[in-house]
Amino acid sequence: QVARHTFVLLKEVKHLSAKTQQLFRVLTKSLVIQALTPVAIILVPLGITLCINATLTTFWPRIMSSWTTEPLDLVFVIGSLHGATHSIALIFTTPAFRAQFYQV
Repeated sequence: QVARHTFVLLKEVKHLSAKTQQLFRVLTKSLVIQALTPVAIILVPLGITLCINATLTTFWPRIMSSWTTEPLDLVFVIGSLHGATHSIALIFTTPAFRAQFYQV
């Protein structure tokens, strides 16, 4: 909602140059991707794992008793990658950071 509203306002505003409007569009897209990173890295795997965990413990409890690694343990490992994933998303969605990265 907020990102869509920002894009609508950018189309309507007349006192900003075309270059500034383009910069705002690029940075808004970058911000949306950065905001979705925790959802994709933490919330989605956690939700899927909790559903699978609840289903297996309810209907097939013996399946999980033979596992050496619980699914929730894997979610914590994936969740620990959030910081690195967020940094990578920031670098590759922000043009100035991306250009600096490619120079190195």
